[in-house]
Amino acid sequence: MAAGHGLQLDRDGALRELVLYRSQLLLGVPCYGSGLVGTELRFHRGGSLARVVLAEAHAIDGVLYPRGTRLHLSPEGKVIRSRAVKPGPKPKLRS
Repeated sequence: MAAGHGLQLDRDGALRELVLYRSQLLLGVPCYGSGLVGTELRFHRGGSLARVVLAEAHAIDGVLYPRGTRLHLSPEGKVIRSRAVKPGPKPKLRS
């Protein structure tokens, strides 16, 4: 994992939260990192993404979500809810 990223594990050692300070492609999803403040991502117990802000437009199940959309995802990767947020400058993705 790149330096400058915060993470939180549950008591069983599973990743639950990750703070990104740089945008990165995680689990095939372009995740937004917001520089000085960081952007929080959440994970389900099984390791799939639970909540993320998109660093660039991304399609899930044939629906294109624009850059800056906050997605709440089911453990199976289905969109439960989405909300537009205003991200900062367009980031360069790191993989």
